[in-house]
Amino acid sequence: MVARATAIVAMFLTFAAVTGCATTMRANLSNAAENLEYNANVLVHDSGDDAYPPEHRSDGTADYPGYSTAHEYSRDARALARSAHELRLAVDARASDSEVRAAFDRVSRSYHAVRDEVAHADSLQARRDFAPVTDSYRAIEHELGIAARRDEHVPPA
Repeated sequence: MVARATAIVAMFLTFAAVTGCATTMRANLSNAAENLEYNANVLVHDSGDDAYPPEHRSDGTADYPGYSTAHEYSRDARALARSAHELRLAVDARASDSEVRAAFDRVSRSYHAVRDEVAHADSLQARRDFAPVTDSYRAIEHELGIAARRDEHVPPA
């Protein structure tokens, strides 16, 4: 009888631990997606996108009326921010693993589009602005258990 009770307690504790790990993983994934969304929005802002009024720009163009430094990647950076937002909503809504993976696939396509455009921008500042986006993207991959080659994320110098 004591052995049976011990076994039941052990199974309960194992179940609680597994459930706790899954909850922690979902929370970490949600936080990583939120960070990516934030960093993608910062990238849009720093690109000088006209969607932001000049007085809110941090690139110094507010001093030069009519001057726009909008980069080609700002549109895809906005798409990346939307995709990251949708991923976070899917995680928070406890979507199935396949739905979360589909949302991540959209994030991945947007991320790689921005990465390629930043590489073609041939701008050191663009690469610097993109670094936090890459860090956030890697955090999402880590939470999903996706191992990527390190050089896959770095725009060519």
